[in-house]
Amino acid sequence: MKRLMFCFACCLMLSACKIFPPLSTNTGNGRYEIIQSYYASNFTFMLDKYEGRVFFLARGPWIGSGESWQISEVENMESDAPYRNPNTINYQIFMGIHEKNKCILVNIHTGRTWRIKFDDPTYWEEMK
Repeated sequence: MKRLMFCFACCLMLSACKIFPPLSTNTGNGRYEIIQSYYASNFTFMLDKYEGRVFFLARGPWIGSGESWQISEVENMESDAPYRNPNTINYQIFMGIHEKNKCILVNIHTGRTWRIKFDDPTYWEEMK
């Protein structure tokens, strides 16, 4: 009986500790992808997977003022242009689940990476 109770308690604890990955609209070879964190809905991005442009969902200053996509600067992105394959996926976003600064943009062909910086304005800093 004690073993049964122990197993039940372990199962209950595991179900309470679910880790949710970021939400994504990945559609295979689609050019654009929307990514949102489970833990913070204000971390919603739209990625142009071909060119590496990243937009964030900006909310107006008051309730009901609407939302719009704002482009965020990617530091030194112009120097990455020679390494892009035309009309194919070149970039992905990795989003950590516990720290907002663990949001990383990567060129999947070269491994070049940028991390998000939540300054004013929000931008992507190249990781060296």
